[in-house]
Amino acid sequence: MERLKELMMVYGISIPQRCTRKQKQFFFEYVAQICKEHKMPFSFQSKHGKLTHVTNMVIGDLDNAKTIVACAYETPAKSILPSKYYPFHPSQNIKEEVKEAVCKAVITVLLAVLMYFILRNFATSSALWKVLRVIASLVLVLIVFVIGKGTPNPINMNRNSAAVAVLMWLTENVTYERIAYVLLGENINSHEGLKLLQENIGDKKEVILLDCIAKGEQVIVAYREGRDVSSLLHETFTAREYKDPKNALAYFPKSIEITSGEVENRLFVVKNTRNAKDSEVDMNQLFHIASSLKQYIERGREQ
Repeated sequence: MERLKELMMVYGISIPQRCTRKQKQFFFEYVAQICKEHKMPFSFQSKHGKLTHVTNMVIGDLDNAKTIVACAYETPAKSILPSKYYPFHPSQNIKEEVKEAVCKAVITVLLAVLMYFILRNFATSSALWKVLRVIASLVLVLIVFVIGKGTPNPINMNRNSAAVAVLMWLTENVTYERIAYVLLGENINSHEGLKLLQENIGDKKEVILLDCIAKGEQVIVAYREGRDVSSLLHETFTAREYKDPKNALAYFPKSIEITSGEVENRLFVVKNTRNAKDSEVDMNQLFHIASSLKQYIERGREQ
């Protein structure tokens, strides 16, 4: 437990923001140094597109691995509206993004109207008022720019520092050799990191996804039909089988996803993942997840 607490301090407090390119690069450099110190091989998967630039970091021998543990390393931009994330319902996440976009658009329009009134009759103003109006307009332009670009959320325990901490804990504590770990890029608002991983490993390997495990009323172990997750279940965990998933489980036939949250309107939801309230961690829950994963993975060598 103490080592897991230390890792939560590192990824949740010391480097809690991994949103901008510079922040991601610092994170890569830090993890690479850890890998070198522990003599763990690491590599990168990259894919460049017109709109996206995806980079996954791989720890271990991906080609010879039987099991892969993966999680998103990136952290989200701060939201204006109260944030909700639906791990198993991507369509709901799209609706949340649309709401956020509409809110930003409305604010931008209101600021534009305000700027219009500030600059109205500009030519007939005194020199002092012209200066003040220009300054006020520049401030509004800056606000619009910041809203459009977004700012990194300050603290990100649930998305995804807790998952990163558990993944790194596993690299230090799992003795099974046929395992690799993947830190997924562009996996906050899309599944581009998962798609890139899929392109590199095919569909024969077992993939365990960690997503929002810092705290929650329920811990869900979701899995594709045919998987045996009995040895992964702590007494407080709930298993959920998917025969034809429309979520992250769909990318790999042998996939498992662990997440925590609550049920609201018959949907599983994680609240406050894109604001300052994402600052709580249930260390007992996190340790149970980490310990159960270690046990499950190491039992894989017997099969």
